Amino acid sequence: MNKLAILPLMFWFFCSGAYASELGHDEILKIFNEYESLNADFISSVNHGKGKSGKTYKVLRSETESYADGPFDTALGAAQKRVCEAKDLEIINALFRVTIATSNSANESPMTVLGNMFVCQLELVKNSFLQLSISEQKTMYHDLEFGFENTVYGNSKNDNRIIELRNMLHTLKPTE
Repeated sequence: MNKLAILPLMFWFFCSGAYASELGHDEILKIFNEYESLNADFISSVNHGKGKSGKTYKVLRSETESYADGPFDTALGAAQKRVCEAKDLEIINALFRVTIATSNSANESPMTVLGNMFVCQLELVKNSFLQLSISEQKTMYHDLEFGFENTVYGNSKNDNRIIELRNMLHTLKPTE
């Protein structure tokens, strides 16, 4: 990721921070669940033109994208803050779940938030990751690694803390 590409991420974190800090544990989980449900309805519309809700593919795509760019992104900022400050394991587990359930999305924000959580709460994220099934670990490892590299981008390649974290991350890679 080049330096210009990190600017939108920094802007997103800055802008979402004020409202995000107001979201509590239950609100974050509710938003994650709603995004999962909306995305599942959208996916169901892909082959049939309409989702289980009866809404058209076009409507569901628009609603899903708007929700991802609005409430879900805000909840991601709140989730990161909550995990880093309050060590909220349930939020980490929910973020893994919603990231897997919405793997059809091109949104990189969940991966970056997971990377930030890995840096600020290594043991919690590691333990949560290890509780995933092997197939889920295989799915999520790339996302966790991508998010971590986004998080540490621009830092010195010789930074001992980053080297330790990267080595720990590599020990989590599932075997093929």
